[in-house]
Amino acid sequence: GNDAAARTLGDRVGRDEEPPLTLTGHDGPVTAMQFDGTGSRLASGGQDGNVVLWDVVGETGLYRLTGHGRRSGAASGISGVHFLSHDRLLSGGMDGSCKVWDLVAQRCTHTWTGEGGGGAVLSTAVRSSLLGGGAVNVAAACADGRVRMWELPAPGSAADGEDEKVRYMGALAQEEAGRRASVVKYARAGGISYALVLYHKSHLLDVYEVRNEKEREHRRKLRLRRRRNKKEKKAEKEGLQEDDGTPASRKKKKGGILDSDSEDDEEVTGDQNAGTTTELAIPGDSRDFNHVTVADELLHVLSISAGPPVPGEGALRIRGFCVLPAVAAGSVSKS
Repeated sequence: GNDAAARTLGDRVGRDEEPPLTLTGHDGPVTAMQFDGTGSRLASGGQDGNVVLWDVVGETGLYRLTGHGRRSGAASGISGVHFLSHDRLLSGGMDGSCKVWDLVAQRCTHTWTGEGGGGAVLSTAVRSSLLGGGAVNVAAACADGRVRMWELPAPGSAADGEDEKVRYMGALAQEEAGRRASVVKYARAGGISYALVLYHKSHLLDVYEVRNEKEREHRRKLRLRRRRNKKEKKAEKEGLQEDDGTPASRKKKKGGILDSDSEDDEEVTGDQNAGTTTELAIPGDSRDFNHVTVADELLHVLSISAGPPVPGEGALRIRGFCVLPAVAAGSVSKS
């Protein structure tokens, strides 16, 4: 809350004789919280830029993780905390950085910021391997309105003597121009994983299906094959240029579009016969195009609307959302 305290209710809801558990340790409002898988530990992030680990059973603070700075002239604080495993935690901050913490050593192991200067990280989401212990996908809604994605390697996956590197996967293009992403979440239903993106002052919620491993690999190979063919055509055209002396700027493809070997051009265009998800080209893009990118990973499946405009009040806006567990969703629909 704004009083710098983290509160847990648990089974105390509705029991006047027992007040909620109050944990005080931040120097400012609490802005993010998450329990670990056992429910015995709580991670909280505050406007002070610190992450605090709590022993809920013992009702005491364990330690504080510091390292998120403050951007000049911008708001400060932690926008998201996520337990990646028993001993690893991810945090996203308004300073524009994401960090991974080793909870045993109580130190930061990875730090990265948005490609192209995305600004503050407004919201974070993580998707782990279903088998556990594998790579983790991290999505962040940034202040410039873009959703960026990274792949965090599994612990111990790097070769001896090498650092485990966070791999940038790309930025998601809006399905409707002009909207600015403010919240991103992952959910799973019916054996399928989804990414959900909410935009600032919007009446729409975009839903993306996360392709399975086989589909992602097919997309990746198709994209690389397309690029290889493009290179071969370019080499052939340059050979023809030498024969007839026509400048390359005068040789055009069908439709009047100049042939290009640009990675950005290929990624933004996408595969016209396999989904509509596209990526944004960002200056200084560090993607390794031999690996899976955002366009390989996600497929836009639908946009959920808040409903028609209300007479006298204008368009409805979605201000927040949550995903109900399958059991809860079923019980609600039956009632």
